[in-house]
Amino acid sequence: MKHSMEAGEKRLRPILMTTIAMVFAMLPLAMGDGLGSETKAPMAIAVIGGLISSMILTLLVVPVMYRLINPLDRWLRNFYENKSEGIHN
Repeated sequence: MKHSMEAGEKRLRPILMTTIAMVFAMLPLAMGDGLGSETKAPMAIAVIGGLISSMILTLLVVPVMYRLINPLDRWLRNFYENKSEGIHN
């Protein structure tokens, strides 16, 4: 558990900085009204949506799923180790 907290602290800043920089870089393209903006704006909006959803998945969903699944994984490993020890004895 300690390692996941340290990893979260180390990865939070780079993930946020990268996402924020890319979103702000795409905003002029998404909100532009110049020549060709009708074809470029949807792409920029899709990129912004993808970046934000990836950030949410990376920072929230994956750690929560890991926290939920890790005890089950540990229990299953212990169960199968004990079961295999019983077969060989």
